[in-house]
Amino acid sequence: MQNAEIARKIDINIPSAPYLGTKTVDKIKDKAKGEIDKKLKEKKEEYMNFQNSMDEKADEINYAMEQVQEYRHKIKERRTANYKKALRIIHANPSASTKEFKEAMDILKGIDKKN
Repeated sequence: MQNAEIARKIDINIPSAPYLGTKTVDKIKDKAKGEIDKKLKEKKEEYMNFQNSMDEKADEINYAMEQVQEYRHKIKERRTANYKKALRIIHANPSASTKEFKEAMDILKGIDKKN
């Protein structure tokens, strides 16, 4: 391969490329190889950082899914009797109120009115 062809392949625009010596071409090739290696290393680090970030997100999602499953399990464990007992209490004491569980109380009172 001639020096001009080598210079063209590594995208170097040097007008005197056909007259370059082999040492100059070797220096250019070494410089290009160094730049390529540097870019490859940077891209590999970017990829590894991205991969680690995705692994962390996956762990967060898995944890959230476990929490949802536990919550669902707790809800399923509640018995109908607990709700019936709460409805009996509300039916016997319709003026009962709570600041802390106002929303739940309103829902139970609504259920009691339907029955």
